Amino acid sequence: MSSSLKTKKPVAAFDLDGTLFNSMSVSYDAIRLGFENFWKAMGVDGEIPDWSTARKLIGLPSHEFYPALLPDEYKDRSEILHRHVSEMERLHLAEGRGRTFHGVHTTLETLIKMGYELRCLSNASWHYFDSIMKECRLGQFFAVSEWLGEDLTRSKPDVLAKWARQAGKDNIFYVGDRLGDVRAAHAVGIEVVAVSYGYGDKEELQEADAVIDQFPTLLRVLTSRARRVFKSASGIVDSRGCRKEIFYSGITGSDISEREKFADEIAHELYLRGKTASVAGFREVSTVRERIPETHSGHIVLIYDLPDDTESAGIHVDMIIESPEG
Repeated sequence: MSSSLKTKKPVAAFDLDGTLFNSMSVSYDAIRLGFENFWKAMGVDGEIPDWSTARKLIGLPSHEFYPALLPDEYKDRSEILHRHVSEMERLHLAEGRGRTFHGVHTTLETLIKMGYELRCLSNASWHYFDSIMKECRLGQFFAVSEWLGEDLTRSKPDVLAKWARQAGKDNIFYVGDRLGDVRAAHAVGIEVVAVSYGYGDKEELQEADAVIDQFPTLLRVLTSRARRVFKSASGIVDSRGCRKEIFYSGITGSDISEREKFADEIAHELYLRGKTASVAGFREVSTVRERIPETHSGHIVLIYDLPDDTESAGIHVDMIIESPEG
């Protein structure tokens, strides 16, 4: 297990199964065959869980995952099942059946070029984790990796808290596919991007700071000027105890193409957060400004001046946030 001292680089941290690695071609076959061997060893004709049952549990630590699949009278023998399934997983991975999701390698390469230090945190056991890193050529990207496996003394929040201390909470984010990933990151106060293509349902990912449908979209999230505005405003919302509702009052700038480009960024950022917006309203500043009350009593007004990509007049954004009652 690798470790790291404090880093000045921004840290991009990732879950493994369902985020980087598409284990669907490996996991259920391994579970099915592992169960067959387990029941043979037990000398009984036991039931094999279907994929929908197993899928809901993927992402849990192994000491929770395997007992959850077994009947009560066999839960104390879950480690035997774990060994049988792990053996099948290693065989399948050696056969080349495992795949990363679309765009994972090129996106990780780009993040390193952008100056990020990459880290990987998984609930997987060491043998499974190590096999994937080697077979899928993922190990080359990560400066730090931690796998929890059967370690009952640590959890994802524990590791993320350590990494947040090393990098600074504002200098790290986590990417995962399950509600447990989202809550682990938020438990220690760091941002989390959820992927919708993994094992989690979209409903369970609503607490994430952003949700992406394809891995390469992460680059757009990180380079968005709108994201910087959201991040700053969210920090003010949190520090002042405001309701988490942000109202956009207008976007101005001498270059209409840049205004429209930034308006699209705002709309995309809202989409990632599960909200929608009228892009036309953002582009026509006057129509938006007419909706602003003449007095800003009871509101916080934020003003952002952002340089555009062509170094012209830039973008000016007014934001009104509802202030705490009282």
